[in-house]
Amino acid sequence: MKTTGIDEPAAGRDAPAALLAARGLAVEFTRHGQVTRAVREVSFDVGAGEFVGIIGETGSGKSVSLRAALRMLPGSGRLTAGTAAFGGVDLHALPPRELRRLKGARIGFIPQQPWSALNPVVRLRKQFRQVGKAHGKSRAWTDAAARELLARVEIPDPDRVLAGYAGELSGGMAQRVVIAMSLLLAPELVVADEPTTALDVTVQREILDLLSRICHEDDRSVLIVTHDLGVVSNYCDRVYVMRAGRVLEHGPVRRVFAAPEHEYTRALVTAASAGEAA
Repeated sequence: MKTTGIDEPAAGRDAPAALLAARGLAVEFTRHGQVTRAVREVSFDVGAGEFVGIIGETGSGKSVSLRAALRMLPGSGRLTAGTAAFGGVDLHALPPRELRRLKGARIGFIPQQPWSALNPVVRLRKQFRQVGKAHGKSRAWTDAAARELLARVEIPDPDRVLAGYAGELSGGMAQRVVIAMSLLLAPELVVADEPTTALDVTVQREILDLLSRICHEDDRSVLIVTHDLGVVSNYCDRVYVMRAGRVLEHGPVRRVFAAPEHEYTRALVTAASAGEAA
């Protein structure tokens, strides 16, 4: 296991060949002339068919690292160092149009708030069709795929939902729609940025069970960012532990949680164990 001060992800038995590989990411934000270093030399891998978690407290840099790798930083964020490759393709060297096509077809993204991905004034069927059209799919193909995916994510009466608007959905239903939309083009990697934070405990478990089934039944990869140790413990194959913009420790979940090497990881595990015992 690699720990403090070592930037390269674990190799050999720790991880299969990387589908997504980020190396040495560093990110700065500038606001009112004040520069903040949010991420410092972060590296991580996701292998084919893996469910990988990035965990850390709020402000640890986990979501920023993810978005930096995928070139999704907000306007005030700037990548100052590092690279990210998907299937051997340098994401930061691609022209914007090629990057959009690659991310839409091969990488599905699930945001923390489903409402940020859904247009409230456009019927859901049209939103699925817009995704399909951008990648050369016909309306008939997209409609059939959308119905099938909505049924798979356990939404009753997909045709009724497709005919309606996002505002008619509960938070859990909206997140299921976003998951279905992210799977429309059968991506190899599904990236989920705190996808269950706004949901109640029961719906959280249903969404995570769904993502786990997708990963294992379809041999897709999943990368999830979360602050919940239980999510990582129950669903992930490997974990990266972050704090203050750095990866402190990483490796197979069972090994990291059973014998954490960094004091921060030990504190997280102890706190989670105390919470479960309470």
